[in-house]
Amino acid sequence: NVEFVSQLIKKNKINALMVGVVDVLVGTYEKVCRKLKLPCYANLKSVNVFSSKNSFNLLCKKFGFKQIPDHTKHLKKNKKLPEKVFPVIIKPVDSGGGIGATLCRSNKEVGIAIKEAKKMSKKKSFICQDYFLEDDIQIYYTIINKKIFLSCVNDRATTKTQKGKAPVCIGSNYNSKYTGLILKKFNKKFKKMINYLDIKNGILSIQCFVKNNELYPYDPGFRLQGEGQHIVCSKLNKFDQLDMLIDLSLGKPFFKGNFKKKNDPRMNGKFVSSVWILLKEGIIKKIYNLDKIKKHKCFIGILQRFSSEDRVKRSFIGTEKQVFARIYLSSKNKGQLIRTISFIHKNLKILDQNNNDLILDKYFRLN
Repeated sequence: NVEFVSQLIKKNKINALMVGVVDVLVGTYEKVCRKLKLPCYANLKSVNVFSSKNSFNLLCKKFGFKQIPDHTKHLKKNKKLPEKVFPVIIKPVDSGGGIGATLCRSNKEVGIAIKEAKKMSKKKSFICQDYFLEDDIQIYYTIINKKIFLSCVNDRATTKTQKGKAPVCIGSNYNSKYTGLILKKFNKKFKKMINYLDIKNGILSIQCFVKNNELYPYDPGFRLQGEGQHIVCSKLNKFDQLDMLIDLSLGKPFFKGNFKKKNDPRMNGKFVSSVWILLKEGIIKKIYNLDKIKKHKCFIGILQRFSSEDRVKRSFIGTEKQVFARIYLSSKNKGQLIRTISFIHKNLKILDQNNNDLILDKYFRLN
């Protein structure tokens, strides 16, 4: 509600406006900023592209990227899919974080999946694509005064244990085996795309599948990410994109100084991971050894979402809402990092009122 938000800002004499980690709010953020003449990193062109997966797919096609096979038109016309195309993912055209997404293995599941996707879509629209089991990566750009920097590439591992649900990330490796490929083969393409959208300042995430050294982009995020790359960049490369966005919202320069000197997509040779702790449905009664983990020498940060007595609802399952916390680790030594991940899984216990373990899955993968 643009008018309501605008009146709230005027009434409370608010000086600046930011947007959080929800894609569908970026459009409202841009409209309110434009209405009240507040500083804003988004523009109409970028909002139109990044608020719709269909528009984003068309943009990627324009710049020569591979496309995930799409069955939306066929499904709208015929109501059913050929058996040979399964499994497929059906999801809202304008949502993220796994919300409203369903993994379908037969036509029996398609109708319910479409209803769920439309229910969670602001535009009441869905897309249907092949379910890829290829390597999954997230590319992260920082744009400063139209200069474009690749800030990191992380390999994502997702859980496949939740039947019928979209895969949710369980961990991420910032020493991506694809960083060299991105820099050599795709960096110029992404830069042309960003320039085409006339983005002057901001941060942009693009999730992609990798198959036969080709990228299949599938999900953009023109905002801070739930993954929390800004925490890793702040700790290792000494720039904090959250602080930068606050400065921008207050009308200050997005960044002062030599960003190129600080920015290193290879993380200065460090081995870095985020460990996502996913929970099953239930009420949290006891959390053990989290303070012990925070004192580990490889620990660099945490984004914690739940505490004791909080409920993990059934509706959270299959989305990033079931994430208890993301724990960030860094080491000069790969073996030490692997041992630290094992240390977390060995020590962290999250129990319900019946002393049942609420932790769903565990991340161990490192390239």
